[in-house]
Amino acid sequence: MSVKAGKTLPEAGAQARAHQWQKLAKAMTDAAQGKDWPRLAQLDLAMRKALEQSGRPLDDSERQARQQLERVHNRLRKVVEAERVKLERKLVEMRETKEGLSAYELTVASGERG
Repeated sequence: MSVKAGKTLPEAGAQARAHQWQKLAKAMTDAAQGKDWPRLAQLDLAMRKALEQSGRPLDDSERQARQQLERVHNRLRKVVEAERVKLERKLVEMRETKEGLSAYELTVASGERG
């Protein structure tokens, strides 16, 4: 492992971890913008595991990166919820349209017999 001169090992580790959280926040944002919901779910799981394994932040830069990740995650939860609601509305609309068409077809069919 290569460490830049003047940095102690824990500082280098904290910077690497801060960079990891920043990359994860960007990847989650990119997945949400592309509406790649399976990818976003994978990243969410990876984030949870990484947070469990990492323990407490090593320094302020890591703490700030984790706080930014938390803000991104909270924002994306709202985005996903809004998309879920939109999809639910579409499904209800499709169901109602299908029921209306079925009723129309029954009316037409009964009129043809009479």
